[in-house]
Amino acid sequence: MEKDQLIEKPEVIIVGVIANHQFNWYICSNDMWTMDIDKYIQAYKEAGLDLDFSYLPEIQQNLHVITKSNLENYLELYKDDCLKVTVEELITMIRRSMECVDFNSEMILEGKALLPDLLIDFDKEEFYSNHLGMKNYERYVPNGWTVCSGRFDHLIPEEKQYWIEKNGKINIRS
Repeated sequence: MEKDQLIEKPEVIIVGVIANHQFNWYICSNDMWTMDIDKYIQAYKEAGLDLDFSYLPEIQQNLHVITKSNLENYLELYKDDCLKVTVEELITMIRRSMECVDFNSEMILEGKALLPDLLIDFDKEEFYSNHLGMKNYERYVPNGWTVCSGRFDHLIPEEKQYWIEKNGKINIRS
């Protein structure tokens, strides 16, 4: 993934990650952040589907559950599908996506669709989802973690927010 990537939700998602008291933004493929791959595989089996999951990078690298201690390995595994960005870079990418004439996103980047999809706090083992697409990330969170669905933008430090909300309207920060 490159910095000229368009943010085409829900295929490309915006994720805030906190680890070791550091907050970072990532632009990612929606294939990422299945935090417990064994739960994911089990869901398919329970649905009566016996598929071969050996192609998954997590299986190949024995990363069945993403933790703070293996987060860097996980991000390296998905380096082509994930991009760490600053707030300023994220604002630029969103603006470019909003201005693109050939933009084929299923969601228009306005209102709540501008807000981040996921917030994953590895320090507190908390997982927040505001994802508007079909994937249910919450189902695949490791045991023992707190899972919350819905808006979580108030938890993002103000200096890391790329949006502003005024009079009930959400816009990109200048």
